[in-house]
Amino acid sequence: MVEDKRDLLIKTAVKLFTENGFDNTSTASITKKAKVATGTLFHYFKNKKELISEAYLETKREFFAEIKKNLSENDSTENTIKKIFTDSILWGISNPEKIKFLLQFSASPYISSVARKKIEDDEAYFIEFLKNGIKEKLVKNLPIDYILNSCFNQIVSTVNYLVLTKSKDRRLIERMVLSMMDFIKN
Repeated sequence: MVEDKRDLLIKTAVKLFTENGFDNTSTASITKKAKVATGTLFHYFKNKKELISEAYLETKREFFAEIKKNLSENDSTENTIKKIFTDSILWGISNPEKIKFLLQFSASPYISSVARKKIEDDEAYFIEFLKNGIKEKLVKNLPIDYILNSCFNQIVSTVNYLVLTKSKDRRLIERMVLSMMDFIKN
């Protein structure tokens, strides 16, 4: 039950931060929408900046976990790339608010350096994967940060299109994934 309130506050904050922005979302509006006492928020988070950092970190970790769960070391690099893109898109379609939140606050000064460091540690798998892909000459030799950011932006654009058009056409998603793969394949 205790963690439920923390999770509820994070879920509510993600929704309100995405809809209204950081500055236009008060802690009072978050607690009101979550239907918890104002003091409850401060039991879990020192302030609104800590709340947004934790919300960002947890959302990003959820995103990474979803992508990694279907990956296998036995898959080819190409098949792994396909799975990463496909699973990212499917997670985004199921969580459009969360993917918008990640995009909206990815460069935010409100995300703490501690949260950013934890995210970098979680990204290590993908960075190593891309470095190996470059060594194998399967992935274009471009800066890793550029590839990661560009891929994420393509994922967000794809999710936005699919959500707006209410399309769940699996063949369309497959074609979009192949188009995204063309961007990074050598």
